This record gives sequence, structure tokens and C-alpha cells, in this order.
Amino acid sequence: MTLTSRLSRPLRVAPRGRRTPLAPVLADTPPKPNPEKSWIKIKVVDDATGAGIPGVTLKVTQPNGMTFDFTTRADGVIEVHEIDPGKCRLVSTLDNGRLADTFDQVLPPHEPKPDEKPDPFFDKLMAELAETAKANTVPTGTGVRINLIEIHKVSSGETLESLALNAGLTWQRLAEFNFGTSIPDEINEHLRDDVGCTKKTPDGFNYKFDDSDTPGIIFIPAPTWTKEELATDQEHVIRVHSLGFRKAAKKSAGIKDHLVISVETPTGKPVATADTEVTGVGSKATDAGGDADHGVIATGSYDLKARRRGYGPVPVPGGLWAPGEAKSSGVSVADNRSQTEKLKLVTVESMAVTHVLAKSAKPERVYKAAPGATDIDVKLTATVLIPLKSGSGPGTQARTRVDWSVIPHADNAPKARGGKDKTDVHFAAATGFAATGDMKTAARTETNDAGETQITFRASAISGDRFTVRATVLLDPSNPAAGEVAHADSVQFEVWKQLDYKGMYRMQTGGNAGVDIGTLCSEANIQPIYTPTFTEYHAGTVNTIAYREFVAGLLPPTAAQLPVSSAVRVRSDGADTRVVTVTGLVVAADGATSPGSATLTLSGTSNVTSTVRFQRVERVSVASNPGRSVTVEEAAGSGRQIAALGPGATAATPNFRFDTDAAVRAKAQAWADANVQHTQDELDRLLKSTGATSYLLVGAGWLHPKHSGLHAGQTTFYQAYPAVRIQARSDDPFHPDSRWDNVDGTNSGKMSVLFMNVLDGHTLGDAYTKGVACHEIGHASDHTEFGTGDHCPQQTCVMFESAAPGVGFCTVNPDHSQRRVRGWK
Repeated sequence: MTLTSRLSRPLRVAPRGRRTPLAPVLADTPPKPNPEKSWIKIKVVDDATGAGIPGVTLKVTQPNGMTFDFTTRADGVIEVHEIDPGKCRLVSTLDNGRLADTFDQVLPPHEPKPDEKPDPFFDKLMAELAETAKANTVPTGTGVRINLIEIHKVSSGETLESLALNAGLTWQRLAEFNFGTSIPDEINEHLRDDVGCTKKTPDGFNYKFDDSDTPGIIFIPAPTWTKEELATDQEHVIRVHSLGFRKAAKKSAGIKDHLVISVETPTGKPVATADTEVTGVGSKATDAGGDADHGVIATGSYDLKARRRGYGPVPVPGGLWAPGEAKSSGVSVADNRSQTEKLKLVTVESMAVTHVLAKSAKPERVYKAAPGATDIDVKLTATVLIPLKSGSGPGTQARTRVDWSVIPHADNAPKARGGKDKTDVHFAAATGFAATGDMKTAARTETNDAGETQITFRASAISGDRFTVRATVLLDPSNPAAGEVAHADSVQFEVWKQLDYKGMYRMQTGGNAGVDIGTLCSEANIQPIYTPTFTEYHAGTVNTIAYREFVAGLLPPTAAQLPVSSAVRVRSDGADTRVVTVTGLVVAADGATSPGSATLTLSGTSNVTSTVRFQRVERVSVASNPGRSVTVEEAAGSGRQIAALGPGATAATPNFRFDTDAAVRAKAQAWADANVQHTQDELDRLLKSTGATSYLLVGAGWLHPKHSGLHAGQTTFYQAYPAVRIQARSDDPFHPDSRWDNVDGTNSGKMSVLFMNVLDGHTLGDAYTKGVACHEIGHASDHTEFGTGDHCPQQTCVMFESAAPGVGFCTVNPDHSQRRVRGWK
């Protein structure tokens, strides 16, 4: 492999037509004149001293249009030779120039216009400039430029942006030229210290220009400085000066260097009305911009402090924020320079208490989880924003302590009636947040570095009870009486219960159907009655199940439950073949009775027994026989005599019963009890058949033949005993063969059933039928017993037993039904 030296390679030559132009000769000693060429000499001098200024960069455009960059020599001169005769042009670009490295061109003296008014302040300023300019350090080195700078006195309504826009600059470029920075905080310091701004924007963040600003000067450069029509074969002198305007302006305005304490939050918001202190000097309050000007202070070391009620210093990493003062110790202060020292204070900027909504449409409602629950747990989040940096999330907020308290409503249930008081636990720690305190009416937690903390609030389970939970940041955690920095309240929680009837069933087969509960038990019909009890009723979809006329059929009496009955026997006291007719209540095979008779032909003195049984013998009749007597007896048992007809007698009306009222009452009650138990068993079977585990509504046919109102109900098992009275499902006594209580609806656990006899004389959805529906739902609800038999004694209450239900729960006395639905004991 052969290596080729780089030096042996030929140099590249620019293509024809694109040759790189050679710069004109620039030398300390002018070359020998060429009669066909020309030259130009440019000298930049300090107007105050006449000395040449080296290092000034200028673009020179020759008469032939070609432009080259030149820099003045040590004597401030640029010489260009071997150029075409004509006119040249000079340009100096602003680029990244600043006031410190930019010369201002000195123009010929200004001739005032006839109508121009004198400006004493400006004249004084220019006089000061003339003196101080002599002492200014002349900038040297490469990159020094020339500009024509406008000395602008600011006015109200102007801004850096508007001034820059008029000059063809950005506000950042104008700020960098004047102050050497485009950082807003640093610009504000210069506006205050150099321009003399004293007023701020409404948000308090930035200084703004005002007619009263002293000295109120902004220097506005041109994007480009240009000098046109410079003839060749001549020397052109450009007089400039270095701008010592800042010092001159401050001297003219009588402003001395001073110490300013600037108090702001970690995110840069000014803290107004803060009390600042320089030890051994005095105190001053910050203005709307967060600044306190302590004036001229002798050289030395000072401790600086800042405080404001409700504010505190930035905590150490991992520490808790608390109100207090910010300090800066051993701050050195020197003469002859303005000095701004910043202190950081931070406070609670916002605070809120929120919770996970059970229902977005009702943010204040919290719900009892299940019957028997004694508390309702609500997880609360307190968001306390104490910003250490912009944004949100972990690491942006100072941590602090939060004190929790509960504010119960005056109308809550007292402890004796099932409610809570200050002796009960109201708080528990939430997952991830430790809690301290007695946890009864007060608790304490700490926020994380995202500004959040949580607590579990335990409300009572009495519907209608109301609570507000307050989160507080105290001024002095060791002394709550000292006051607070901030607090936030939760919504006022209301405790509610729910009757969620997910299971709704209507018996229906073909044209036979039970109560239309979809219509009758709609939320529109039921909820208005339950709203005052702080109970929500929810109706689910109606399902169809097989129709039954009766939920429970009639159980006939057993033999032991029927009155004693017996056949009868007759005989004569001698030869006799007459026909004897026995009339009364005849007992059928199932125990039912009906009017009937037995016809028996006498067989002398022998007993003739009937084939039918009687519950009661009402009459005995026979043809007259003057010579014979007839005896009628009980065929069973001891053969008790029922009737005796003497010679010639034709009839007797014994009204004989084979049992007693007392015995029959016990038997009939046993029969009724068996039927009541049977209906309960069938209701339980109905409930189980649906598979429902929550509240359940059924629209049925009728409960039981004896409870079916006008539909059925009459029996004849006990006709011979009209005085007998029993009870079944109520306190009202009735005859066992009559219709028993008219059961429009019933309740079994969480199942409420409505029956067709609710429509006897009523229309579906009228006040009565709605009242019956609410009555049965009330029995199923989570409540305290309304009274005897779980019924209210007030006839105007929807929970009254037998009268037509009213339109709501009563509030007649302190122990009223409305409170009992809520759960008051």
C-alpha cells in the first residue's frame, strides 16, 4: 500500500465565475499609488479625548458593490486601498451588542425648532453625561460596534415590548442591550434600580413604566448603524462616545445606591406587606411588588429577616412547613452599589377538601352500607397547596400538618336515640396516612410532597344526620387558640339510606295477572313519600313469574280443629213406624256445613241412626200419635238426648250443638294459626323461588282465600257457633267463617307483596294504592319498629295498620314515624 503525502495533492481551484474575491490591500504603509485606483480612510475617535478607538468592526461596501469586514487599528483607523473611485458605505450591526460594548455616534449639535420647548431634566442629564463621559472606560477589543442610540424617557402605558417593536427589536434584545439580561426577575431589578420604576402591574409580578419614573431612561439602539455616501480619496472621521448614561442618569436624579430586601415565594410571586428587618437598622414593609427599600446602609454585615402572618420559610428537605420568619444571616453590604437580597416566604395558596362521590348528581349524600351498620366511612382528601416549584404532583409542594374536626348539625339524632356525640369516634386513619389525636372530634395528619393528605370520616348511620368536616392549617400547632393560616370545609354530608328494589316481579300467565307494580311502584309514586326520611327508593326492571290466584291456598280444618259433630238416632217407646225428620246443619266430608236433614223411619223401640252428621240439630218433626213418645239422641259418645216428643207431639226445636263455644274457639284459632303459618311458609317459598338477595317487590293475585277481600273468603266450618271470635294477622276479632282481614299487601323480610284486593274500590296509582305500596315498603325498610305490630298508632300515618293509609310518614310527636324510618331509637 502506497501512502501519498497530503502536501503532494494539488490545491482545489474555485470554478470559473465563482472565484473567491480577494480583499483590498489593508496596510500600515500605503502602497504605491495606482492612478486608476482609489483609496478611503476611516477614523473612529473618542469625542471626549480625540483618541482613536481600536477594535471597532465595520462592514465597508466599496463602489463596486463588494463588502468586506474591517476592524480599526490601534490608532482607530481603517485604510482601504486599490479600490474603484466613487462612494463607500459603512455598516455596523447590533447583533448581540450591549450598552457596555457599543459606541454611540456623536451627531452635530442639535438646532431646536422654533416651537420646541426646553426640557430641564434632559438638559441636566446631558450636562451630567458630558462630565461623566470623560471618566468612562472606553471599551476595546474585537466586536466593538457603533450605533445611533435613542435616549428615551419612558411614559405611562409604554412597555419594553412596545418600545422594542417600534425599533424593530424583540423585548428580549432590548432588555439585553440595556441590562445585560433577558431574565424577568433580573429585568425587574434593573427597572427598579436603574430606570427608577416604582409601580407594578396588577398581578404584582412586574414593574411598569410611568410618567413619574426618575430618571426613567431606556436606551433604544437601531438594529443597524449605517453611514452612506463616503467619498473615496478622503479621510472620514466618526466621532463616538461611550455611554455612561446609567451613572449619569442616577446622579442627575439624585439616586444613591441602596439595599432592597425582596420577598417572594419559591415560585416567584411577590409577597406584599411583609415586615422586613435589617438588624440594627430598622424595619420596612414590602410594597405590592414584594420589595422593601431600606435605603443607603453603611458597609458591614447584617442579619436580614422577613415575616408575614400566615407565611413561613421554605422548610428543610423532608421537613414540615410551619408559619414563621425567613432569615439570611451575615449578609455583606458594601457602599457604592445597589444591592437586592431575596428572602423566600411561602404560604397556603389554596386548600380544598374533597371525597369520592357516591353519586355525582348528589355530592352531599353518603349512604348506609347495610341494615345494622353503625357507621358510614367516607374517605376525605385535603389538598393543601404550598408551592415550592411550579406545576403539580410529587415534589412540588411543602408538607405541612393538617388538623381535622367535625361540625355536626344541630338537628342530628342525639346519642340516646342512636346518634353520635363528641364521645364517639368520628375519624380513622386512611391507608397510607398516619393519623394522631383522640380520633373522636379531632385528628391530625400530614400532607405529602404533592400537597395531599387523607382521613377516614365516620358519620353516624342515622339517615338525615348531617356533618361538615373541616381541615385546618394552624398558625401555631401547639396553640390552636392562636388562629389559623387557612381552612377548608367538606360539603355538608347528609346520611341517606337506600331501598334498592333490584328484584321486581309480577305474577302473570295469559290473561291472568297480579298487581301492576311497574306502574304502581314507580319511583315517581314512591320517592316523594320517602324523601323526607332521607331514604332513596330505586325501582328495577319488572320480571314475570307464573300466576297464582292465591299465594297460599286454604288449609281446611283438621278433625281436631272442627267442632264436634255427630249422627243422630231415634226410637219410640212402643211399636211405631212413623217417619221422623231431623233438620239442622249437616257436616260434609271436608267439615263444611250446610242446612240439611235426615229422614228416619221408626222401628219401634230399636234405635234408628242417621247416615249424616250434624253440627247442630235445629228441629225434629214427626206425625202425631197420641199413644207414643219419640226420643232423639246423639249417636256417638255418651248418647246425649237431643229432643223428646211426648204422646201426640209433632215437633221440637232443640237447637242442639254437640260442642261448646269455648272449645270451638280454641279449635278455630288453631285452624287460623295453621293457615297463617301456611301463608308465611308460602311467602318464604315465593321469596326463595325468585333467587333475590336484595329488596324485592311482587305484584301477586291474592294472598289467601280468607284474606282476599271481595274475591272470596266465606267458609261454613263453624256455622253453629256464631258467637265464636278468633284473630289472624291482626288484633281485630272475627268469626272464623267470615272473611278475615282484607290483606292488600304484606311483607316478609325484604320482600314486599301487593295483592289484587288493593284495587277493591280503588284505582291503580290513586292515593290509597300508593299508600299501601309505601306501607309495605316501609315494613321492609331498614327502620326502628313503628309500634305494636310494626304499625304507627297515628291514623294519618302511612304506617297505620287498618285505616286508609295517608300520604306520608307522620311527625305528630318526637317519636314519630319519619324519625323511625331514619333509624332513631
